Amino acid sequence: MPVGTCKMCVQTKALVSSHLMPASLYDYCRTGKQKPVKVGGGFVLSTDRQAQDYLLCKGCEDILNRGGESWIADKLATWERAFPLYDLLTKLPPDFDEAGMAVYFASRNPEINVGKVAHFALGIFWKAPVHAWSGSHAEPRIELGPYSDRIRTWLRGESEFPKHIYLVTSISRPQRAQITLNDPYEGVHQGWRSFWCCPN
Repeated sequence: MPVGTCKMCVQTKALVSSHLMPASLYDYCRTGKQKPVKVGGGFVLSTDRQAQDYLLCKGCEDILNRGGESWIADKLATWERAFPLYDLLTKLPPDFDEAGMAVYFASRNPEINVGKVAHFALGIFWKAPVHAWSGSHAEPRIELGPYSDRIRTWLRGESEFPKHIYLVTSISRPQRAQITLNDPYEGVHQGWRSFWCCPN
């Protein structure tokens, strides 16, 4: 293992191979000979190729795994149209339901660990700007400015959840869920900056 500065703890340590999108997502989206569908960089492709590089030490990699990745990994939609997270969410009635759009306050549902969901999502958004993740581009996929370090310390449990950051999770109904991996990207600027990611 190479030795370098871990992007999360900012200490010189042996680095492990880290994935932009957690490795467990690739395994979970794969069934039989089917491969995950990768969307981004101007292409849509069924591929086993994974964006990874030596980025974090083992301890910080474990923080991301325990923080949310391991909790969410077996709750995503499958090729068989099972969707455990959707099933958990809909055990309670929606807080709003208009024109086919249902809104759930997940914090009211004791079976959904909102902290794990937030840690999982922000872990991916944080990794996107701290490394280029591409052999053909030197620039990272997104830029979070001063929020990058605030998210980093929150992920490590060293600070409170960053102010002025809002996380919204959208879940498709099982019959419409797509088994895709979409790397983080920046949306249209509308007076605030928004970033999107689709792990399935």
